[in-house]
Amino acid sequence: MRRLFLIMLVSVVVFLGTSRSAIAASCAGSGGFLSLPSWYQYLDCEGSTPTMTADRFMPNMLLIGLAIIELLIRLSGIIATGYVIWGGIKYITSQGSSDGVKSARDTLTQALVGLVIVIIATTLVSTVARIVSSGYN
Repeated sequence: MRRLFLIMLVSVVVFLGTSRSAIAASCAGSGGFLSLPSWYQYLDCEGSTPTMTADRFMPNMLLIGLAIIELLIRLSGIIATGYVIWGGIKYITSQGSSDGVKSARDTLTQALVGLVIVIIATTLVSTVARIVSSGYN
């Protein structure tokens, strides 16, 4: 059962990671609610190519770092969603046993708390990156 869950989770991550076209019309923006951000999301763009100038090396490195942090946070959100599904499966298959129901509720509670933390962290990182980006661009 865990192997099936792991295979489904990897498939979702691969699908979401490749859902963007290789050549985008604009390199700015996160692409959508379920898509993963690119590492150059907050940089200046010329068409579909991110631009980096030597005079803004450190701010650009900060923006790239924030984009990578946002990517990792969104991946943890996908994992937390998988745990919500796993907790639901555990709850359904517990067959009323008190230990199984308690374990399933604990899994669901922890996964939902994780999702709330991920949503808050993604919003915070995105806001900070946009403030830093607007200050240097």
